[in-house]
Amino acid sequence: MPAAYAHYVFGKKVFAELPRKEKQIIRRGRDAFLLGLHGPDLLFYFYPLKKNRVNQLGSRMHEEIAADFFNKGKENYQKKKDPVLRAYLYGFLCHYILDSECHPYVAYYMEERGLGHLAVETELDRYLMEVDGLDPLDYVPVHHLISRAHTRSQIASMFEDVTKEQIDISIRMFRRIITFLVCRSPLKRRLLTFICRVTGQKNHFGELIMDGRVHPSCEESDWFLEERLNHGVQIAVQEIENYSRVLESDAALSERLYQNYEGML
Repeated sequence: MPAAYAHYVFGKKVFAELPRKEKQIIRRGRDAFLLGLHGPDLLFYFYPLKKNRVNQLGSRMHEEIAADFFNKGKENYQKKKDPVLRAYLYGFLCHYILDSECHPYVAYYMEERGLGHLAVETELDRYLMEVDGLDPLDYVPVHHLISRAHTRSQIASMFEDVTKEQIDISIRMFRRIITFLVCRSPLKRRLLTFICRVTGQKNHFGELIMDGRVHPSCEESDWFLEERLNHGVQIAVQEIENYSRVLESDAALSERLYQNYEGML
């Protein structure tokens, strides 16, 4: 899962290339689209320090083919034709495309360099922020996420046994945790690193700490993942256009959706 800022950047690039009709739908459901860009990752933040049904659903979905989710999206949308749900599904589709484009390489790079998955992706976020002229020690990549009642209701409808209240908690904790892990102060960075180590979170939240330092082992991965991100834009545009037809008819899902988020069948 490329980290928060990478998914946001990808969503902006895809939006810029979409036809006018799809842009209008996203504008009507902007908050839902922005949340959709984070896909199942949002569920990770439901009381994340302890495994529970909601955050484990987020993990499990990455191993499942995406088609099941998007078929359910079609069923839900055709009942009420809610533009907020449609915008959310478009964002979620962006998330899936970027994950499945990047994950095979991330897995290879982790094994070759002995790096953690989240470490590679946090470094990519730092790199992309600097490319965009942002300070990684000041910019919070989830500041734009807003929890609105109707949006929460539409999101919850897409996940089995997940309530809109649980979605609200996930959004709020996502914002708080990512904000907290931005470390301008070296003292805060050392303290958080220590806490993550003694609480068994070194390879999870410890790798999400944004300290702004360049990871020398990730220079090659930064360039390659940026290329995969840019390559995926037109794929996502095509998939959204196809999914638009699916939502409005009995058309079949694209074969591209019959992979999991790791890019595997």
